[in-house]
Amino acid sequence: MESLKTQHIGLNISKSIQLLLECPSNVGLAPQVKTFIDGHSSNFLEHHIEKQPLILSKETQNSRRRVSNPALSCYIGQSKALNWSLLGQEEPQRTCGLVIGWVGCPEHPQFFRPLIQTCSKPSCSNEACVSRWALKATKRATERLWQGIKLYQKIGQRTTLKHIVVSPPKTDYHLMHTKDGFAKLKNKVITQLKKAGCGGGSIVFHHSRHGQNISPHFHIIGSGYIHNTKEIQTQSGYVVFNAGKRTTELEVLATLKYQLSHCSLSKQEGKEQRTTHVISYFGQFSYTKVLCSKVEKILMPVICGHCGGAIKRHNFEDKPSVEEMLEGGDVLHLEIKRTYSLRRPNQASLKTFYGSVSYENMGWL
Repeated sequence: MESLKTQHIGLNISKSIQLLLECPSNVGLAPQVKTFIDGHSSNFLEHHIEKQPLILSKETQNSRRRVSNPALSCYIGQSKALNWSLLGQEEPQRTCGLVIGWVGCPEHPQFFRPLIQTCSKPSCSNEACVSRWALKATKRATERLWQGIKLYQKIGQRTTLKHIVVSPPKTDYHLMHTKDGFAKLKNKVITQLKKAGCGGGSIVFHHSRHGQNISPHFHIIGSGYIHNTKEIQTQSGYVVFNAGKRTTELEVLATLKYQLSHCSLSKQEGKEQRTTHVISYFGQFSYTKVLCSKVEKILMPVICGHCGGAIKRHNFEDKPSVEEMLEGGDVLHLEIKRTYSLRRPNQASLKTFYGSVSYENMGWL
């Protein structure tokens, strides 16, 4: 009977007991493992083989890591380090920056420009790749924020978008160096924003200032009336700075372009892909509140801004002449238009928050 009980504990003694005993003393083991090792001699343990996985403690289960070999339990709960860098710090791909053609208006040959092959990755050191990624990200974020604020204004909320900067205290700088720590830091920033009156918005992280000094801070385009910033700084050490309103769509676009021009990218040790999103949303503008209800894709001809003529494309590396450009085909642009809607709350919430305001046909799903 006792051998059966030992098998149910789930320790693979023949392979992993030595690794357990060699774990660093400053790393916590699961309580069941400690008790079992202290209560049995090594001679007794050598005669038992694992039959079922080890039942881990609640603290270990909360770490969201599944470990069947108890020899690895000494590493449970340790979040791998995050390496932060600026845009364009990696080697470009072989095709990045290659000229694949020329476009322009035959009536204005001085404005002929080359078509550059890009990978559209923010980490690529090719300037064209970073610019293309920033343009796409800025346009999509602007659509979400601008349409979202208009929808909230339509249901009676008197609010505008603002540029807000939040700087954490130096005592929390260490949180940015691990994935779990960065999530805690981000949650702390959102908590302070809500205390200051921010209802939601987009958030972009910068790990340094001017690309040199390590000084983590967050750029936010959010809604609400910002107040109590001095009290928040006194109580928590977080500095909430209101950089002013953004009253037009063009101002929102320009602010996002500035934020993404020197944002931070993260990579976890041992992984090739980015670990965290460059831009994310919270509160009123989160993915559960503002939904993309419709996507339209339209092929449109590109028109010259000077004469209104069609833009032509010449598929050769060398710059073409006017006659060669006239023989080229028209340039078509794929325009993607997204329509956003608010998630429809229940009737009780409607009456509580909006009172007698008519809430029919307000763009809710």
